[in-house]
Amino acid sequence: MAGTATGGTSCGSWNFNPTGFKVTKTELWQNPEFMDATRMGLIADLHMDVAVHALSCDLTRVVTLKWNNSVNENVMSEAGTTKTCHGASHEAGQDFVKVKAWYMDRLAKLIEQLKATPDNGGTLLDNTVIFHGSCLARGDWHNHDNMPFIVAGGSAGGIVGGRSLKFDNVPHNKILVSIARFMGQNINSYGNQDSSPGPLAGLTG
Repeated sequence: MAGTATGGTSCGSWNFNPTGFKVTKTELWQNPEFMDATRMGLIADLHMDVAVHALSCDLTRVVTLKWNNSVNENVMSEAGTTKTCHGASHEAGQDFVKVKAWYMDRLAKLIEQLKATPDNGGTLLDNTVIFHGSCLARGDWHNHDNMPFIVAGGSAGGIVGGRSLKFDNVPHNKILVSIARFMGQNINSYGNQDSSPGPLAGLTG
């Protein structure tokens, strides 16, 4: 996520960690509580609460939420499956759909949190762009063709939502250029995989 707000309006006290989640073990070999796969939803909520609060208070302009390494073997029981995300991705069946739906539910909750937070005459979602993606298109093929991405928010910076856009043979570097420009960085390229530098056409109004 990337924000452009110059000073939030909701930096008062907040009810962080209302469930009283505690971490008593910090070393990885101790199986610390923050790596408990059966409580991923709660742990994710806490991370998102911190992210939204930090953006609203202008403590940071960029937040990264990473769900684990791409080949993690956590069983996604909260998604209603006995499969791991990695294992389900190779099967590309209903279990993988359930896992991805679980992730999308968390993303929707984050969007609602940003939308409910006032910021500079609008909402924090207006002043923040969310870029959601994966490192592969199809896990079972290990390919990068027709990769799906989600861009949400950012209306104050000219990003037009509520659409499904399809681009043929366009490097996704261009999305990153567009996001950098949203952040006020006047760049024309990102990385070296784009032979025709520039932002993603049609993303902004």
